[in-house]
Amino acid sequence: MKWIATFFAPVLLWSSLAADSPRAQDALRVAVSDSPPISFKNAGTGSYEGLAVDVMQRIAVDARLEMIAFGSMLSALNEGRTDVVVMSGSDERRRVARFSASFARYGEALLVRREDAAAYTVLEDLKDKTVGSNAGGGWIDAATKAGAKIVTFGSAELSLNALQNGEVQAVVGNAPTYRYLMRTGSYPNVRVAASYAPRQLNELAFAVRPSDGERLARINAGLKTLGDAGVLDQLRAKWGF
Repeated sequence: MKWIATFFAPVLLWSSLAADSPRAQDALRVAVSDSPPISFKNAGTGSYEGLAVDVMQRIAVDARLEMIAFGSMLSALNEGRTDVVVMSGSDERRRVARFSASFARYGEALLVRREDAAAYTVLEDLKDKTVGSNAGGGWIDAATKAGAKIVTFGSAELSLNALQNGEVQAVVGNAPTYRYLMRTGSYPNVRVAASYAPRQLNELAFAVRPSDGERLARINAGLKTLGDAGVLDQLRAKWGF
């Protein structure tokens, strides 16, 4: 698309790192998790897709994307196994990483078995229920404090499979991912609890090691350029944010 070549050239921060460049091994390593539509690997094409992927590839065309389990992202970052991770910036996470400006906001969704007709409105309605969630998910502590019995899974798909099969009574997690997966029609025994009101809004961002201030400044500069041009709005609309 012409506008990418003309407008985004000034914000492609690591564009000199082409595959045949002697510095290619220094390409920015960006860890994403299997969390559609934020980020995921297309099973048909083998390519990475999603909102975070589209945003990062417009900031750093030579970013080397890699899939890492969400619960392992911060350890991978601080052990030097990756350079950037994609997640929301909770207070706990900000103690071990530095976060960019946000490029999307989202709340949590509650999903239950289809035969469960209860009108859930708050997490406290899950007291004493067995509830699935992604390992490392931002709502685990809140659901635990509300009295839910939490079972963690390695991905949103595994959580939904457990609910589909009756292994848990509910699932709580980020709304964009679970609504995206529900549109596939693969979970006929599951429904989104439409009456449920999200407890918090998370700010999706890129995170770097605390020492990587220069890299963070470049990412923020790219995000500002994309935002000023209206491109972030276009990408959010494309992926349902």
